[in-house]
Amino acid sequence: MARVPRSVVDVAHLVWGTAASQVVLLASTVVCARWFFTDAELGELSTAVAVATILATVATLRLEMALPLARTDREARDLVRVVLAGSAGVAAVVGLLVAGLELAGVHWWTAALGGAAWWVPAVVLATAAYQTLRMLQSRLGQFRHTSESGVTGAVVTGLGQVAAGMAGSGSGGLTAAYALGRAVSDLQMARRAGLRVAGRLRWWLVRRWRRFPVWVLLPAVLNALSVGAVAPLVQAWYGKEVAGQFGLAQRLLMAPAALLGQAVAGVFFARFAAMVREGRSTTSTVVTVAEALACVSLPVFVPFVVLGPDAVSYTHLTLPTNREV
Repeated sequence: MARVPRSVVDVAHLVWGTAASQVVLLASTVVCARWFFTDAELGELSTAVAVATILATVATLRLEMALPLARTDREARDLVRVVLAGSAGVAAVVGLLVAGLELAGVHWWTAALGGAAWWVPAVVLATAAYQTLRMLQSRLGQFRHTSESGVTGAVVTGLGQVAAGMAGSGSGGLTAAYALGRAVSDLQMARRAGLRVAGRLRWWLVRRWRRFPVWVLLPAVLNALSVGAVAPLVQAWYGKEVAGQFGLAQRLLMAPAALLGQAVAGVFFARFAAMVREGRSTTSTVVTVAEALACVSLPVFVPFVVLGPDAVSYTHLTLPTNREV
């Protein structure tokens, strides 16, 4: 009996974890959208998460991409601590700016995001840590633990948002639950990876891996803006209600991309980094992965393209809303 390649097993671990997380989050989103939260509150959540994701990309300087290439596991863990410290600093600055605007009587930030505005710094830090720790676990080959952490975080987020809806806490409760779910995933991944937060910060590692902030950061920010900046623009041009509906549709349509993209990228980027460290060519492997993704994507994306409008219509029309009860 032929032995299943390790890369296939690793991808399978990430696929089932991502799939389970998406199912939990989509189910909780439907429940929240129908019975507990208005479209405007969901729009504030979408905008807050989009802004925080862009800021998290800046906060990490994309140094997490250097983790698979680090010379030793110790150096990788040291780099994680540096990234987390820098991200905490960025989150603190964002929090001070939010508080400063309010104290100065400038309320446009909280007017746009409602209660979610106060939780943006927490989401920035939790998201930056999530991206960094996932990459560390990829380097260590802990793909099953990554999946388990993602499912745990999704369950915490889903239950937390439903509880926030029952408590009537608005978009602030929604965003707090989102940050809590990410934080739980972060703590679980850090423990599995054997990361000690306390320790000497080796800031000179930023200089060693400066090619990532110099060459990768700007394209990454532009890519994050191409996705994340849409939600604030929709809210500004069409209102919070439309932004909430747009956010729900976006989550539905992005589910298959997350299912395939995160799993394959999480596994093969670490594999490519190992090949680079060993001086081997990656060209043929890249071509093989691209061809496999093209073949797998069709049966996944086509149903979403065909059934997507009906799914969104069902979510918004067939069940009684919290405003109709």
